[in-house]
Amino acid sequence: MGADCAWDLADSGGVVTKKRKLRWLSRAVSFFRNVTGRQKDELDIAAEVSAHLDLLIEEKLRSGMKPDEAERAAQIELGGVEQVKEQVRDARAGAWLDALVRDCRFALRMSRKNAGFTAIVVLTLALGIAANTTVLSWISATLLNPIPGVAQTSDLVTVMRGDRSDHPTPPFSYPDLHDLSERTQTFSGLLGYHDDYMSLTGAAKPERIYGALTTANYFDVLGVHAILGRTFLPEEGTPRAGAAVIVIGYTVWQNHFAGDPQIVGKTIQINRHPYSVIGVAPRDFTGCAPGLRTELWIPVSMDRDVWGFNRPDYRGIFWLNVLGKLRPGVTKNQAQAELNLLMRGIAERFPEDHRDSPNEISLDPLWRSPFGINGYLYKILPMLLGLAVVLLLLACANVASLLLVRSVGRRREIAIRLGMGASRKQIIRQFLIESLLLGLLGGTAAIVITMCTSRSLVAFFPPSSLPLTNDAHVDQRVLFVTIAVSILAAIIFGIVPALRSSSLPVQSVLKEEATSVSLTLHKGRLLSGLVVAQISLSLVLLVCAGLFTRSLQKAQQSDPGFEANHLLLASYELSPAGYTRATGVAFNRQVLDRLSALPGVESVTLADFSPLSFSIHSDYLQIEGYVPQPHEWMEISRAIVGPNYFRTLRTSVISGREFTEADNPESQLVAVVNQAFVDRYWPGGNAIGKQVTDGGDRNGGRTTEQTKQQALDQKLADDLFARSAHSQPDGNLAATADRTHQQETRNVGAGQQE
Repeated sequence: MGADCAWDLADSGGVVTKKRKLRWLSRAVSFFRNVTGRQKDELDIAAEVSAHLDLLIEEKLRSGMKPDEAERAAQIELGGVEQVKEQVRDARAGAWLDALVRDCRFALRMSRKNAGFTAIVVLTLALGIAANTTVLSWISATLLNPIPGVAQTSDLVTVMRGDRSDHPTPPFSYPDLHDLSERTQTFSGLLGYHDDYMSLTGAAKPERIYGALTTANYFDVLGVHAILGRTFLPEEGTPRAGAAVIVIGYTVWQNHFAGDPQIVGKTIQINRHPYSVIGVAPRDFTGCAPGLRTELWIPVSMDRDVWGFNRPDYRGIFWLNVLGKLRPGVTKNQAQAELNLLMRGIAERFPEDHRDSPNEISLDPLWRSPFGINGYLYKILPMLLGLAVVLLLLACANVASLLLVRSVGRRREIAIRLGMGASRKQIIRQFLIESLLLGLLGGTAAIVITMCTSRSLVAFFPPSSLPLTNDAHVDQRVLFVTIAVSILAAIIFGIVPALRSSSLPVQSVLKEEATSVSLTLHKGRLLSGLVVAQISLSLVLLVCAGLFTRSLQKAQQSDPGFEANHLLLASYELSPAGYTRATGVAFNRQVLDRLSALPGVESVTLADFSPLSFSIHSDYLQIEGYVPQPHEWMEISRAIVGPNYFRTLRTSVISGREFTEADNPESQLVAVVNQAFVDRYWPGGNAIGKQVTDGGDRNGGRTTEQTKQQALDQKLADDLFARSAHSQPDGNLAATADRTHQQETRNVGAGQQE
């Protein structure tokens, strides 16, 4: 008995499932038939309603009514022919699609009929939406996709030692990084890199290319695979035992080797040393420093051949930037606590190498990594997005006011439609579809505008010798957000006119003359509210624009410590091209002499950095008469400069003298410090004759005015300028031009840069 019941229940369930499937199949067939055969269905509906009306009329005639009275009574009982047809249409499967198509056609006709109104609305929306999508494209290319070519960046963090700074120096030595990598349990990998310019030699003309020395696990941690060949093997990055191998970027492969498919295994020269090409990086990959384009990668074991040093052997030389990949399930705080524990152990084992350096470690996500342009943009872009949102709300308020005013002229039309049986739901749907059409047209125009404005982010970057790059464009993410914003904007500015127009008093409106249509008191209040909202949003924008303008004027009027007008910069490097110290000094002397002899050139000098650039050098100093506090970091920004440096930048020397030709390898080593340096280390004292020690070299001090080396808004830092003949500056050439010969000298500077 129990088995039979179970069988019956199972069978019953199967019958119910089968009926449901048949019901869905019937609805699908009905939907397809109603959509494809709409004209035939309209004829069938008209015939069926007419037949039903005829039956009612015959029934009234048999009851003794006259023909006119019978027809009128039948129509009243039926409820209106058009209303009945509409009810039948609504009951059909797929009726909503038919109504949607009709409403879209009507919206298109209204847009064409009021072309001027449509153009104004679309332009207003396009500007508001484009402001948002432009900033979003910048955020997508920088903060959301900090390393192009790396699929997963959410688990990558920047490993920083010491206090977080927007202008950091490389925080780790290779031995420290190696020990952390061997002992960590929270990271699946820690990579290190040091990037700078290299020279592609061996051809007729050497070319500077930005490259990086990396640990062997560099590509493995990032999850980047070569499109040709392979990446580094673990043994290729071992100090003193590494291999002279190189991975080249896609651009270098295309531009310098014509996309040679047989490039793997061939030998190229970097800084006059041969390297075997083992792979080609993907097209989108440009390194792991956000905003910097790296195109060559060589193991750190080749430091001596590339840059003439042997830094991987020394624990006290901090020169590597570090990125880490967190293990699944590990939080940033857990990883940071573990690295701090490991770092304290390393500092205790090697106290001499870590005495004057901070050993606290902090982790940053890549979207605010201090190594690259994100360290500057992660604060600015969200503020710009907030202003863009306010601008879009203002545009929506303007469009809502325009639509509400236009709805006044359509009151009689809406009243007639309501009187003929149209429901409030249909009126609201029609208005929202019209608004949605305007929103999508504005979004389309905004996409076109964004395609032109998205790449304008580089215009905000200060001049720099670094290979700054920006890949902002309209990608799928930006396109999706644009569509979503367009729809949301359409709902925001369209819902109020739709609700107000659908609640019209039909009889009172129809009694009004077409020429005397006026706003009701309620609508007048609504318009007043929209005007107040527009004024409020406009006031917010005006205040923000005023603050921005004031900040811009303040930045323009701020004193950077030197005169930037008529100051031309060019850069070059000699040691990668094979110049020795002696031939490099001779070359620099020839360049200075030739440029000094040109008409319009007042002064020429050399330095190993550019003021207000993204990078600056630093050294650890011992300062006469100053006792560092426990754990005080004695890393000081420094620059190696040539004679007439301060004269060229038109920075006055407060006391002492500036560098001259007499400061040569045979003379006493000398240095110049700024006033902030004196105030910190010799407060109330005199810097003249004081001694500072840098790596065993003692330099005498002099004082200059304050100079901002990295940013106009930075706090004045302690800067030291050294004239060192033992380290001739490669690279940055500065020339001051006379105002009457500015254009001629500009051309000379451009030629030198090439």
